[in-house]
Amino acid sequence: MFDKVKTVLSQMTGCPVDKIQKDTAIKSLEGWDSLKHIKIVLAIEEAFDTVFTGSEIEKLTDVKSILETLQQRG
Repeated sequence: MFDKVKTVLSQMTGCPVDKIQKDTAIKSLEGWDSLKHIKIVLAIEEAFDTVFTGSEIEKLTDVKSILETLQQRG
């Protein structure tokens, strides 16, 4: 799951996969802006065939929170 999230983030921002860690803040990634954040969320939803709630999206601030939210969904 972690590798898949890193791949999506890398594809969306252009940040090298090896620079993305579990404690990486999404807004610290190269190429991040608020519009890109929405696109990242949509790409993760598509990659994992899920839809986040509004409150979940607000909490998706780093790689760890993305992984935890996806794990809670099973």
